[in-house]
Amino acid sequence: MNIDSLLEKIKKNTDLSFLEDMPIELRSDYQFFMKAVQLHGGSLQYASEKIKNDKIIALEAIKVNDVKSGLANETSILYASETLLTDRSFILEAIAVNGKIYKFLKNEFKNDIEIINKSIENNPTVYEYLDNIYKSNSDIAKKAISLNPYKLSYAPDEIKNNKEIIICAVQKYPDSIQYASDSLKSDFEIAKLLVMPNENHPYGKPRAIQYLSSSILLDDLMFSKLIEINPKILQINDLYEVFQKFADQFFLNEDYKRAIETYQIAFKLKEVGLFLFNIAICYEKLDDIENAILNMNQCHELRIKNNSTKASINEAAKKIKQYQKALK
Repeated sequence: MNIDSLLEKIKKNTDLSFLEDMPIELRSDYQFFMKAVQLHGGSLQYASEKIKNDKIIALEAIKVNDVKSGLANETSILYASETLLTDRSFILEAIAVNGKIYKFLKNEFKNDIEIINKSIENNPTVYEYLDNIYKSNSDIAKKAISLNPYKLSYAPDEIKNNKEIIICAVQKYPDSIQYASDSLKSDFEIAKLLVMPNENHPYGKPRAIQYLSSSILLDDLMFSKLIEINPKILQINDLYEVFQKFADQFFLNEDYKRAIETYQIAFKLKEVGLFLFNIAICYEKLDDIENAILNMNQCHELRIKNNSTKASINEAAKKIKQYQKALK
């Protein structure tokens, strides 16, 4: 069998089952397998026990990034010998090469704090694979989340409510506030960090305020303070949608007064006829027909001005007639 053609075949194929037919002597050929695992880590599966027990080849196999097949190169660790897979010193070497092999380790190593920490240092994605007892460990969580704040989404509630960890996360990636607990989304100190310039975000990250609670965004004093810290908040194109979301929720909860106030904020940010329409409906629910007519008239005029669909214009006109009839 021509070795060069075999290596070329390994390079071009995702299914390596053809290696089952290779000669016995080739299965123990060190030079061949060193080249083979560099092309595809899964080649190790077809090697002799002697080759599978070779640290250098096993480590080389888990380095491979087989983009072609989408095969995670860390799975190649499964083809190493049982001797290597139970050797703690080898495992420590291996996670320094590819931390994601943690997912395939034996339980004794998955519960080893040093191995957990070193795996996360190599690749914070490992945090996703941890048992909850380790995800809840504040030191482990802080390490993973400081390296990749979006790993906060995999954290248990007690970590999402850990202010120190959340502050660490939002200073690096402000958008990670979306994964914090509701109580910390209502924390003004954290809110300020989202918009405040820092070494990671010289202009702050004003868009991140969309994940804050209504208790901050609908508080005139606190919202004004955030704008004072970073006026670019008012330049967010779809900021109105944040307030629309709050207003819609108030409406669904039949809290019509707060819905009116919040739709009015949304309207100030962007003149959308629907906001006026909804405000009118809220007044209707509160039996304030005069204000319902006032807002529906404004909605009707705005829809005509903006060349809205005939159906939406007629919808507003129909409601106006209904309200006028109700006043008589």
